[in-house]
Amino acid sequence: MIRLMKIGRPALFGLFSRQGQAIQARQARCERWWEPHTVNCRDYIARHLPKSKSVAVLGAGRLLDIDVDLVLSRCESAHLFDADLTAVRYWRKRFGAKYRERLVFRHLDLTECLHQWAKGLPKRSFAEYLNQLKAPIPAWSSEPFDGYISLNLLGQIPLYWRDRVVDLCRGLSSDEWNALTNSMGKLQESHLKALLLDKDRWSLLLTDTEYYYYHCDQSHWRVEPAIFGRAKDLYEREFAHLSGGEAWLWHIAPQFVESDDEGEIHRVEAHFKR
Repeated sequence: MIRLMKIGRPALFGLFSRQGQAIQARQARCERWWEPHTVNCRDYIARHLPKSKSVAVLGAGRLLDIDVDLVLSRCESAHLFDADLTAVRYWRKRFGAKYRERLVFRHLDLTECLHQWAKGLPKRSFAEYLNQLKAPIPAWSSEPFDGYISLNLLGQIPLYWRDRVVDLCRGLSSDEWNALTNSMGKLQESHLKALLLDKDRWSLLLTDTEYYYYHCDQSHWRVEPAIFGRAKDLYEREFAHLSGGEAWLWHIAPQFVESDDEGEIHRVEAHFKR
């Protein structure tokens, strides 16, 4: 039987903050394993970021994988977006009034629909409800930015939703898991469509594409996708084929550091689309 609990907006943002703090704590524990990934992210952005009036940094977090000073050396203004309020507080503490009007801090669920999705969960058949969900094109895509930096966010977006659903609803059937996976892909598809909405805008997309789970005493790996459903087709059609793309492995959770049972490595891809 599925157990359902009511969820409000504060609970949703509390989830974002807890996960943001968990990422920060993991980075501190695994800093030497994370460093090649963060260096690759910063270098790719530095080599491809065009001069612009205004840029949106989506999923800015604790700024581990982006150099804001470099961004503002090429862009007149930058909007930092994140759903984690503790990240926003970190930006304020780090920058204060250093950049005045040039740096704008935005606390926002970038999907702009998770609260409504979660709010509706108790109202009807669970699988049926998930299958009929629609993810809107978020309003930030209509703001007058010259371009976007989607910063290791695409793979994270559905995980927040998955964890919230699993937390609220116990004992998912296979049909319900399929419906949940389908809804996760809808969130990713909406994000990609937002990046592509205005053909005159550029996009720098850095994202996980696969998750690898390993055991030090075994030669085979367990592989799971990071992009789902039609979002994967859209990603491959609009981004994966672009020249100048790069890929690397991010040793996100080394075995015996995070868990004695297994380690986790992500495949990360970076693309610049004009």
